[in-house]
Amino acid sequence: MIAIMAILLITLSNDGYWLAERPATIDIQWASPQASPGAALVWEFGFTALRLADGKVEIGRDGASISIEPPEVRVPTEFRWLYRVVRKDDKRTLTTGEAAILVYPRNQLDGVAERLSGKKVIVWDRSGRLSAVLVQAGIQHDAIDHASGLALVSPDVILVGPDTLSGALFEQAPLINHARAGSNLIIFAQTRLSRLAGYQLQRRVPTRQMEWRMDHPLLVDLSRAALDSCSRRAGADTRAVRLPKDEAALEIGYWRRDSAGREPAPIDALLVTKAIGAGRLVLCQAPLDRWQDDPRSRIFLRNTLNYALSRAEPTPRPSERKAGDASGARTSRNGILSGDAP
Repeated sequence: MIAIMAILLITLSNDGYWLAERPATIDIQWASPQASPGAALVWEFGFTALRLADGKVEIGRDGASISIEPPEVRVPTEFRWLYRVVRKDDKRTLTTGEAAILVYPRNQLDGVAERLSGKKVIVWDRSGRLSAVLVQAGIQHDAIDHASGLALVSPDVILVGPDTLSGALFEQAPLINHARAGSNLIIFAQTRLSRLAGYQLQRRVPTRQMEWRMDHPLLVDLSRAALDSCSRRAGADTRAVRLPKDEAALEIGYWRRDSAGREPAPIDALLVTKAIGAGRLVLCQAPLDRWQDDPRSRIFLRNTLNYALSRAEPTPRPSERKAGDASGARTSRNGILSGDAP
């Protein structure tokens, strides 16, 4: 959200991270109903000197909304949205402004299906959205709707969609058992639980002081700004994974420790990975789950699936990490060179 001279509040869908050829929106609201003179917003959208779209919309007391479909791009490209607000009676300009919009290609999941060929992928997703995006990408998988669907199978990858787990007794046990047996288990944000994979879920509000291990394979092609803006989306509904002191897990997106010093301390994290038995566990409590229209979510999904093809190695405790180690992992664009050991 962008505040403009205390006159307007302008909200870009997906924080201004858009997919090419997919309609996106810009919502305009008066900062205060008492400060809402009859006015219109004149806008244009383009790249450098090239204007691709423009328009004019009246800003009523309930605000206004604009829909824009960005063009096809081959690489992430920055576009500009410019506007000016004019009074309807005397045409006087009240304010002007602009915003940067990053447009990404829609092919973020290209090639993943081929790399997963021959792998057994299971999706447990209450909403069905995760399964739908995999179908669109041609990624073969089996969809289940209950933990019983995990019986008598040996999956290579298990994806658990957001808010799929209900907290029922023994619901998580089959998932953890599969990870110990060699599966790559990826669980997206759960907000209805008090514990996840044995860890306490702690309510915390993401801030600009979040730390991200940017050279980890799970964050390939994602920027700090993209991760920060997305992580703040859930606000007070965010549930962090609380890692006990000196836990053998790698925090990838996390809050800075409250106390100074080098001694291991509990860590609250939004993104965690760890080797578990013969397999691997990834917990993502950041709201990276808008796969249909948010390029950040699609990129992260691609990264998690690529990461599932890498070798799971023992995860060192914080006290065991090498001096100067920043990530605990070697990286590649496909995220398939190594696991989590430094």
